Amino acid sequence: MPRNSFAMDGRDSTILPQQVSKFIPKGYALMDNVRGDLNLDKYTDIVLVLKKLGEDTALDATEYKRPILLLLGHADKTFTLATRNDSLVYCYQCGGLFGDPYDGVEIKEGSFTVNHFGGSNDRWSNAITFKYSLADKKWYLYKIVDKGWSVFNLKKVETSIRTKKDFGVVLFEKFNSENY
Repeated sequence: MPRNSFAMDGRDSTILPQQVSKFIPKGYALMDNVRGDLNLDKYTDIVLVLKKLGEDTALDATEYKRPILLLLGHADKTFTLATRNDSLVYCYQCGGLFGDPYDGVEIKEGSFTVNHFGGSNDRWSNAITFKYSLADKKWYLYKIVDKGWSVFNLKKVETSIRTKKDFGVVLFEKFNSENY
């Protein structure tokens, strides 16, 4: 479940909202935040997922982008924006009858995964993983896991796993979920 509070998400409560609020553009709000080591330097980094103010009341929220920002932590507990993507997190109405398909971000050392879930009688989920390259200090698409199933046949889950051999080299900031 997405988190929307630094104080209540059970992680490093020493990171205050004031330290990251400068990265949130006007007209957007914090939808989720997750902390971990994104670039293998042992400092706490943050993934911010943002939403457009008013997206939940819009007649057509498909036009609203949901930026995801990667903030790198430093020894002095400050952060810098490493990169941003506006085309990774699905729109508020893109989950079918389930509504908002965003299902959270997970960080494992040097990688992170964005999860989505949606559908109605036919359900689907996907997990889109990016991995850090120490060689050029960028994040690349590593794996996409898509699943689909019917609520009338829960024993049959179709799973598709795509990797670099399927989609080539894709930088995080260039990734567009509509192409995958």
